[in-house]
Amino acid sequence: MATGDIFQLKDLQARNGSGEVIMNSYFFRQTSATGTAQDLAEAFDGDWLTAIRGIQADAIQHRSIEVTNLFTVDDFGDVGFDDGTRRGVYVGEMFPIFDSVTFRLVRTSRAVRNGYKRIAGIPETAAVSGIIGNPDYITALAVVSNLFKGSVESDDASMTWDHIVLKRNRTGAGTPLDPYRYHLPTTLVGAIYSNPSACLVNLFITHQTSRGN
Repeated sequence: MATGDIFQLKDLQARNGSGEVIMNSYFFRQTSATGTAQDLAEAFDGDWLTAIRGIQADAIQHRSIEVTNLFTVDDFGDVGFDDGTRRGVYVGEMFPIFDSVTFRLVRTSRAVRNGYKRIAGIPETAAVSGIIGNPDYITALAVVSNLFKGSVESDDASMTWDHIVLKRNRTGAGTPLDPYRYHLPTTLVGAIYSNPSACLVNLFITHQTSRGN
């Protein structure tokens, strides 16, 4: 709950009539004021979620936003949504749920890898033969791309959280008796992260299970 704290945000979604759950995970570093995890959850809903829904079919329903402060065990929050209140905006059929648009977060330091966000719920009107070419859809993708390389702001602009690429820390010796273990940092001193210098959109449809690094 201090400037410099790093938060993990999970955007949980589901497809109509199925038990298939999608989770997009983001990391943010607070750069102004001293907002809480709950503040970030509400700001994400008000700032970024509308643009993300703007590239998804209406079969996708956002269920909840869950946020935890990696540095403070008692700072966590969530926002839940009723059916129909946070759906994608494109009416009509969509590509299979495992198909996605990939955004690459370009690192500014070799200390971390590039980051990737894969957003499911591509409407069928957006692409032909696996290539996204619909001009209106490409415009909507550019809006999301611009957000992903920037920050989330509260409604009154008093609180800001930068979107970052965060490296997981590794412990262990890499031996059979002491294998490598990866975990998120619990202090700013142990955190290695990068603010993305750019966010690039891949106009070829990819998959949630694709690996870009």
